[in-house]
Amino acid sequence: MKVQSSGQLDINDMTVSCYDLTVQANKKLRLNSASDTLTVTDSVYNYGTIEQTNGTVNVNDPDSGQGSYNYSGSTYTISGGTLNIVRSFNNMGGTLNISGSAAVDVDQWFYNLDGYNSTINMSGGTVDCSEFANYEGTVYHSGGTITSFSYYREQDSGGGNYYGSGTALLKVTSYLRLMKTGTYFNDLEIIGSSAYIDTESTESLDINGDFTIGSGKAFDTNGTDMYVGGDWSNSGTFTADSNTVTFDGT
Repeated sequence: MKVQSSGQLDINDMTVSCYDLTVQANKKLRLNSASDTLTVTDSVYNYGTIEQTNGTVNVNDPDSGQGSYNYSGSTYTISGGTLNIVRSFNNMGGTLNISGSAAVDVDQWFYNLDGYNSTINMSGGTVDCSEFANYEGTVYHSGGTITSFSYYREQDSGGGNYYGSGTALLKVTSYLRLMKTGTYFNDLEIIGSSAYIDTESTESLDINGDFTIGSGKAFDTNGTDMYVGGDWSNSGTFTADSNTVTFDGT
């Protein structure tokens, strides 16, 4: 299915199924009703604008790394409803806006790809993903919760930045790889039983909000320094190695 001949296509109170979906540049697809359901067997290719204020979008491509593609100049805005992606959300120079009561479920990579200046703006809602790969571009996270059931990972010193503020919460199960100067988190919660900071990290862990290790969970810094501006709550195991923890809140 292609959105190309008209400026805008609305899915209103209906169920639509297609093999793949392409939204051309300067075109718009909208879902507004709770009963709207769009199911894509293969992948979504967005060069224009997708606006989802309600309803359900299912992207079912089963191949590794495939799923929803947000290309340069495109925007996907979701403020309500659910976006289910069997594999990956691939941000390739586009903008993803998440707010309100939106629920985004990505079974593989939640991905700002390297080689593209991509943006993720999140002020509310939830994102559940297997892997949070912020390889290039910027994540502005001011509200809502991102849960990674594996890692948060930056590619290298020229890669992606994450800026946490407001009420934003990032939950990480496996590890953090910190490579880009300037990254800082708001609230960070460790939800894995053997989480750690990757030994290839070149930057300190900077948390402006609260740091939490849940009951039965564990976190090893591998010698990386930490800065915590809010509360420290450890109900599990913290291994400092040779690192320094600085409480820099006011």
